[in-house]
Amino acid sequence: MCWYEKRFADGRIGFNPRVGLREFKEVFEAFAGTRRGAALFARRNADGSVTAYFTPASAEFAAMIQATQINVPAPEGLTLLSGDPADLRDARIDREGGRRARRE
Repeated sequence: MCWYEKRFADGRIGFNPRVGLREFKEVFEAFAGTRRGAALFARRNADGSVTAYFTPASAEFAAMIQATQINVPAPEGLTLLSGDPADLRDARIDREGGRRARRE
C-alpha cells in the first residue's frame, strides 16, 4: 500500500502561506471525517520545513493537494496529527517486512 507525502517550507502550507499545520489539520479532518484508516502524520525536518504523511485511506485528500506517492514512511520522528495511532504502528510493522491484518 502506498502512503503519500507533502513537504511544506517553514511549516507553512504551500497553497496558502497563511495556513499553518493547525489549520491544515482542521481541513484534513473535515475532509476525512470518520473515514476508517485516514490519518495525518508530520515530521519536522532539519531545515525547518515540515513533511506531512497521509495513510492510504487518505488518498483522495492527498490527490487534492498533489501529494506524492511513497512507500511506508519511517516511523521515527513522526507525530500523529489526526487519526488512529494504530496506523503508525501498522506502518512500522509493514516497514519491518511483516504484514498485519487490518482491524475491522
